[in-house]
Amino acid sequence: MFSEIECPRYFHRRKPTIVFKNLKDDYTLEVNVSFDVTYDEKMKDVLTILNCILGEGVGSKLQRCIREEMCYSSDIASYIEWYRKYAVLHIRFSVEKKNLLLCLKEIIMLLNDMKRAVVREDLDVTLPFYTTNQMFLEDDTEEMNFQLAYHVFILESEYKKVNLDNSPNSIVMIQQTAMEILTKKNMSVVIVGNTKGITKKSILEIIEDM
Repeated sequence: MFSEIECPRYFHRRKPTIVFKNLKDDYTLEVNVSFDVTYDEKMKDVLTILNCILGEGVGSKLQRCIREEMCYSSDIASYIEWYRKYAVLHIRFSVEKKNLLLCLKEIIMLLNDMKRAVVREDLDVTLPFYTTNQMFLEDDTEEMNFQLAYHVFILESEYKKVNLDNSPNSIVMIQQTAMEILTKKNMSVVIVGNTKGITKKSILEIIEDM
């Protein structure tokens, strides 16, 4: 067995962190919004489905709203960076500088919706990919082998199907988990590009709505 992995300092209990990397000639901004997560095995399944509903799948809330309806970004997605007992939920997207604040406001609104507006139809779409047919892995043997190895050597656990069903209890667990992790206290925002004229205060004002 490997030695115990320690969580990073101030993990999951810090003030919002905002970092700018200024590239003067790039007016398309690359943005990463992330949230610290501590979890147990039961919560891992909930986090997996929460992430899929939020921004992993082509019909996810972020892709449907930010990309297809608002047209703020052509490549927005979320993913979870897993470690033993802790993880980081990332939302990454490209956006024109002029649309940055509007895009962030819409994203915050969607994150808040995850705390109260998950419905059975969301689970109808996402659960089959992680339970009955696991299409994400069955269509990609390279990714399947990676996941099997990652679980054994990094997470020290056996790869298992998601143990979650489409029930009111599952919806409650997803919404409660969203309320716990999607908060400004464990949130980071990194913006790379021409950040001249963008203030951290303007970002903080948007984050305050969480």
